[in-house]
Amino acid sequence: MQRHSSPSRHADTTAAMAPTVERSVHEETPFAPFQRALDTSRLVFLSAAGIHLRTDPPFSPDGDPDFNGLRIIPRDTPAREIQFRAAFTCLPDAEQDLNCVLPLERLRELETEGLIGAIGPRHFSLSPWMVPESPAFEQTMHRLSGALEADRVDLVFGAPVCARTTSLVNRALRQVEACGIPTVGLSVDRQASETVPAPRTLLVHFPAGCPFGSARNRSLQRNVLLDCLDAVAHMAPGQIVELPYRWVAAES
Repeated sequence: MQRHSSPSRHADTTAAMAPTVERSVHEETPFAPFQRALDTSRLVFLSAAGIHLRTDPPFSPDGDPDFNGLRIIPRDTPAREIQFRAAFTCLPDAEQDLNCVLPLERLRELETEGLIGAIGPRHFSLSPWMVPESPAFEQTMHRLSGALEADRVDLVFGAPVCARTTSLVNRALRQVEACGIPTVGLSVDRQASETVPAPRTLLVHFPAGCPFGSARNRSLQRNVLLDCLDAVAHMAPGQIVELPYRWVAAES
């Protein structure tokens, strides 16, 4: 498969660029090598933006009944049927375009183009208020790991939206990776990513709430996603790679 980090693709975005910088490596981080081709792999998202279906109860900061810290987003769910908690996606961009937070449309485009093998039957959303290592977290991770294995997922893409949710998602990705499923996470907060390193992290210099770029900036959202996917097979355990984009606000 052709690599997607070519200068010609980067030139398609409206974001300014800075040199790519590779950050620290943590050998103790759980790590499952990604040995498949992307065009034969099944991918899903793991979000912590408080995303849920309109027909589901929202996450609660006071905890969920029966430790239910996980919501399911079926793969073909239209954006109009999805809600999220604005406190964790605080920019107008995210309210205008779900792809800033969770680029479901961009991932479907990659599937249609044959750049990835398939999207799994469902994506997963964690409660942003869940406390790592708590009974709720452990029970949620047990449910998540079982669902990923049942769905025969080859790669999990973590999508936090702020420092707090970065720590949560990274802990979840570490547990998923310990089960033998490769992961990659996107981050908007380097300190949180270094404090609790995910198995693989791509860092962007975007505001909290919009890890994939500004609203309606299809080329930027796509390129961030492609860069992350392209890096999966080449990264070392715990490595943080800084992507060369800078924030460009959406036009009003």
